[in-house]
Amino acid sequence: MEIATFKGEQWSWFKATKSRGKLIISDKELVEWLYSHGSSSYLIFGTDIIPSCLWDSKSNSPLLIFDYINRGGTIIWAGDVPFLYKGSKQVTGIDIFNTEILPSEVDTKNTLVGNLLEYPRNKGLRPINNISDIIPISVTSEGKPTAWILKKGNGYFIRLFDIGEVNEDYLFSFPEKFEELKKTFAIKLNVRNLEDLVLKFDKMNVIIGDNAAGKTTILEAISLFSNNNISIDGITYSRNLLQTNFDDALAMIISKNYGRTFTVEYINDMKYFIAKSRLYRVSSDIIFINSRRLTEYEKYVISNWENIFNKRKELSLLLKTIDKSFRNVLNEPFNGVQQLMIEKEDSSVIRLDDLGEGIKNLIVLILLYSIYSPKILLIDDMEAMGLYVNKLEILMNFLLKIIEQDGVKILVTTQSFDVLYSLVKAGAKVFIMGSGKIYEMNNDEAKVRIESNEDPRLISQSLEEILSEGKQ
Repeated sequence: MEIATFKGEQWSWFKATKSRGKLIISDKELVEWLYSHGSSSYLIFGTDIIPSCLWDSKSNSPLLIFDYINRGGTIIWAGDVPFLYKGSKQVTGIDIFNTEILPSEVDTKNTLVGNLLEYPRNKGLRPINNISDIIPISVTSEGKPTAWILKKGNGYFIRLFDIGEVNEDYLFSFPEKFEELKKTFAIKLNVRNLEDLVLKFDKMNVIIGDNAAGKTTILEAISLFSNNNISIDGITYSRNLLQTNFDDALAMIISKNYGRTFTVEYINDMKYFIAKSRLYRVSSDIIFINSRRLTEYEKYVISNWENIFNKRKELSLLLKTIDKSFRNVLNEPFNGVQQLMIEKEDSSVIRLDDLGEGIKNLIVLILLYSIYSPKILLIDDMEAMGLYVNKLEILMNFLLKIIEQDGVKILVTTQSFDVLYSLVKAGAKVFIMGSGKIYEMNNDEAKVRIESNEDPRLISQSLEEILSEGKQ
């Protein structure tokens, strides 16, 4: 990661007193740096006036900056409206982002992204109206971003501190915070009894807690951002709810919110989504598996067999996490009905129904994964898959395989100690829920507790006391 700071020689409203990395003063040096850099580099503007040499008269835009961003570079801008002035305060450039200049500063609130970035500003003066493709960091009460991120090509333009007081320590420490954000999978919830709850997940995660604690609510909230529906016998299993379309699914979750403010924010791999009474964007990278319905999902797999047939090679590798003798899955007629069967390496064939419920359900899960190739896999009530204790390791092998092979992130709910133990052994982070609160337990702590014959599930009974002692 290479960092440079441009201060320039002209007067500007914001002029940084500090710098980081290579200090660039002259316009010529700035042009040379932009031409020679791109991917994994940061240019921090320590001034809020763009040099005239960066302005392209034909496109009426700072074309060289956009070229740098497209190649994978990141620009960090603070102070006045980006690109509004070029060369001096008297020469107008262009307001690309449709900025609204307010008569006085207004209160702002951090979004999920602002929380993750620990953005310190709670006032704003220059919100933007053009929010298409913008990832908001801080917003006004009307939802207009005052600090934000724009992805363009392979890089980013980041706007911070839109009023006179700039926290330079934060500004120059931002690249590391942003690099961490790029790898983050997190949500922020205002749903039912969960208020402003921010959860930052690892690659593998498990949520435990009492009945009605909100475990499934978290999975439902994340699944709102999925446009993957599973249709069985004319009924669409959308986001684990028996609904015919998204609007009905969203309405059901909102109706269970009992009149409280409903907001869900989600970010993963720099894809940001927010749901209130509607979705701003929808992802196809998420699937929600209700373990109690895996037998019903089998019908869906059979009806979508063409999607499986095209992925036979990848599927074969995943099946070997169950049994090295498994070669592939077949869809064959049996007594007049299409049924799924396993073809072994010796060319013998066995029906899924003859493998036992647990292994059959695991194979159906693998088939669903093969159809969708998700980046987020949500599994509710994992114990309902019916795997015996000594078979849970097989399931863990599959989950670890897709994490390593495809970069998948996994979130599971369970009430079973055996499932919890297997997940912790496989490296899962543990979230313990109770009374609308949550305790995050890293994998090392969970392992210590379990190896000491302590049941982490019991923590939910004294969660308020634990959190009040400042252990989270």
